[in-house]
Amino acid sequence: MVHGYFLGEGATWAWMKSALKDNGWPEEYMFSLQFDNVFGCNPQHGLELDAKLKEVLEITGRDKVDILAHSMGAVDVRWHIKNMCGYKYIQDFVCLAGANQGSVVACVDFVSCGADAMCVGPTADAWMQNDFLMDLNFCDMTPWDDILYTSIWTPYDEIIVPQENCMLEGARNIKLESYVEHALILTSPEALPFVIEGLDGGGLNNNMPKAAPPCVTLCQDDPVDPSPEPQPEPSPEPVADVVSLPDQDVTAHEVIAEMASDAVIPQPDLTPGSPEAVSPDKTGPLFPDVPPDTPSAEVVTPSGQDVTAVVSTIPARSDGGCGVSPTAAQPWWLLVLLPLTLRRRRSIWG
Repeated sequence: MVHGYFLGEGATWAWMKSALKDNGWPEEYMFSLQFDNVFGCNPQHGLELDAKLKEVLEITGRDKVDILAHSMGAVDVRWHIKNMCGYKYIQDFVCLAGANQGSVVACVDFVSCGADAMCVGPTADAWMQNDFLMDLNFCDMTPWDDILYTSIWTPYDEIIVPQENCMLEGARNIKLESYVEHALILTSPEALPFVIEGLDGGGLNNNMPKAAPPCVTLCQDDPVDPSPEPQPEPSPEPVADVVSLPDQDVTAHEVIAEMASDAVIPQPDLTPGSPEAVSPDKTGPLFPDVPPDTPSAEVVTPSGQDVTAVVSTIPARSDGGCGVSPTAAQPWWLLVLLPLTLRRRRSIWG
């Protein structure tokens, strides 16, 4: 049992405890708490409520409790459900004259943060202008489907104004017919049977959330979705072979030997007149004759392309790398390397 603003534990629940006992509730199964500050902030009340709730569970050996709250105590309990894992431990929630959507009267108190959390204007849905109530109510006023909610209220309430602000969307909302005020609802014979029904599974939770459920702050040990199975890391993308231009002091034979350290490439027969000493289209020699006494002559490929253009036309290897496979287009390697050799020769001849 959770008391509200101003009234403490004893003054709030004395009559109700006696009435429930007369209706079969074991006295040792009825608990109430006294907040350190009856005007205090909801987060602090949430901590005190959490400690009491866990104490009750330990004493009784049960997994869940039913909660009966009055006035601001309803807001305290609902804040605990939303923000402090209360959804895991509460089965039935019943509130009497709960300040669920705030009250105009709360704005009279300019000091306590408890009143500030309930201060709203007189119009419908004025709670949306209160940051605390907006966070508490917007997604779902009755979060967590396993909890059944009952809200009992009186149209003669002088503290919760407008009186309809006691109602919870999705809950079983019960409007009393007899003349009962805010504090007298705690001793109302008309309210008692509805309290008993609510504590015995007679509440409801049938609204659709305005945002994606669960509309509560989930506990770290209670995720909604299981963690996805670890996926294998993707294979790295193949890295293109990088061939640097040879240094002026490195011969073409040394370059060929270095490239052959990873893959052995058979050397073709370049003797003039041999089948391999012709251009790729088989229409002429691989390169024109260059007399040794004309070192300044420019050497080009049969198609007139420069070396860079020839490299860009090399087909991709079948294994996904760059360059050509040893068996597919070996003469094209020589189109790249032989001009480098001739450049080395020109430098020697010069």
